[in-house]
Amino acid sequence: MKQIKQKIHRAIAAILPKGMEFNLTVPPNPELGDLSLPCFSPAGMLQKSPLEVAKHLAAELNKNAGLKSFIEKIAASGPYLNFYLRAEVLAGQVLEEILSRYQSGSASGGKKKEKYGNAGFGKNKRVMVEYVSPNSNKPLHLGHIRNALLGESISNILESQGYEVIRAALVNDRGVHICKSMLAYKLWGKNDSPEKSGIKPDHFVVKYYAMFGARAKQNPELEGEARETLKLWEAGDKATIALWKKMNAWVYAGWKSTYKTLGVKFKTLDFESKIYKKGKEVIYRGAKAGVFVRDEKENYVARFPNLPDKVVLRADGTAVYATTDLYLAEERFKKYGLDKLIYVVGSEQDLHFRQLFEIFRQLKFSWADRVRHLNYSLILLPEGRLKSREGVKVDADELAEKLTDLAEEEIRSRYEKLLSEKEISRRAKIVALAALKFYVLNVGPSAPIHFNPKESLAFTGKTGPYLQYVYARINSIIKKASKHRNNEASKQRNNKTNYGLLNTAVDKKLIIALGRFPEVLAAVAADLNPAELAGYLYELSKDFSDFYESEPILKAENNLANARLALIRAVQVVLGRGLCLLGIETLEEM
Repeated sequence: MKQIKQKIHRAIAAILPKGMEFNLTVPPNPELGDLSLPCFSPAGMLQKSPLEVAKHLAAELNKNAGLKSFIEKIAASGPYLNFYLRAEVLAGQVLEEILSRYQSGSASGGKKKEKYGNAGFGKNKRVMVEYVSPNSNKPLHLGHIRNALLGESISNILESQGYEVIRAALVNDRGVHICKSMLAYKLWGKNDSPEKSGIKPDHFVVKYYAMFGARAKQNPELEGEARETLKLWEAGDKATIALWKKMNAWVYAGWKSTYKTLGVKFKTLDFESKIYKKGKEVIYRGAKAGVFVRDEKENYVARFPNLPDKVVLRADGTAVYATTDLYLAEERFKKYGLDKLIYVVGSEQDLHFRQLFEIFRQLKFSWADRVRHLNYSLILLPEGRLKSREGVKVDADELAEKLTDLAEEEIRSRYEKLLSEKEISRRAKIVALAALKFYVLNVGPSAPIHFNPKESLAFTGKTGPYLQYVYARINSIIKKASKHRNNEASKQRNNKTNYGLLNTAVDKKLIIALGRFPEVLAAVAADLNPAELAGYLYELSKDFSDFYESEPILKAENNLANARLALIRAVQVVLGRGLCLLGIETLEEM
């Protein structure tokens, strides 16, 4: 598809004035052609009407003998110039490109080095994606889910374009908020442990954080005791450090389990406790250069023409988030030779990152323009926003468990007599995660999500389970074809496929949708918006359903069945690959 578009583009460019920009699109109605050129932009530059430009280009392009080898008709339709491609060329080029990159039976993962959709523009480039970055006094919660799924899918998509991606997290493991849970355990824990209480270790720790919040309302002096605990920690008090390590270890063990459930892995972890002092060196260096000044409270601050002042180090020498961020960014670019650093952090930190990036420029870092903040909005359940400080928590584990239970109920209602308990459990977990991931990633990062667990698990509509169902349905058709010993279509990989038989409007719409996959992936990688990929996969699935309802496969004559099987196998490959990039596992049967 890419080659076809390039040839058409060059032919048009040869007619229009040099350097004039234009863009080929896919018409909403297949009857209007397979590709279309809106002539509004060229018309404005040529000072002619779009109708005149379309007619002129049609007349000139119809003289081009080279185009006739793959274009059946070129026609002006009002302000549009429409191209009708030859079915055998369109189908052959798109489907062979897809199927040749995958070995039989590897639709979702692919065993070839170069997978379909890899434009390669990230080759020899290294990008770091920082995401999740939780506090070590609580389990991963609802907000972390969106962060984790965004970071993981973006990393997958960037890798699909050839980038070397370093998945990173900054663990906020120090500060007064950590000391509050420590103090609560010291005062009221009585040597309790996750094992004794039968509570997942990170849930065990947040119980004491919530306990502190509740009791501090009645006894405000506890706030001062928490600050004293922080001073003991910073002074290296042995007992305080031992308790800190013990409670952090509990939290890390709990996170490890949750990360495994979500399918999230990091290549590098940075701990604020190990680097916060090093950040001070950056501040002092910047102060000598005149970048940072002291305010009326003796804090070190950065000042900007159009933004509020930013405290980068407190007057008493204690670090803030900016202290750590400044050091860590510089260290990461030096250590890893990054081409880009992407922070996946909630939109409530927009001002922080605008200020931080401006400080990078003030410090004249050579990489200052190669950082990006990918912000995201809230994710809400019907119960409302998470408030762990008050003990009202909606955490990742609880949500995953609830979804798995709901998925299991749905699977039992359909297949209880056909599946073993082990298989029901396996499928329920896979379907539940597909429901969660697709529902979250289907919404653009900047928009809030009102998550509806039951709606996310529907086997119809724009959901993860629906896409899994389409994938499994295609797999079922292909299996049935392979069992038909007398059906030559079952041997289609060994016979030359007559792609010219895929010539209906429904056929061509599906093929063109498949041909768009590389462009979609490239756009998603540039925009850092997995919702574009999720939307594409849903539309592809709908196009397949339209095709399946109108075009018989197993009952078609051999050559036609052969071609149609090649088409649906290509759909399975692209659908499986797209779901894999979103972090969603496919099922061979539903």
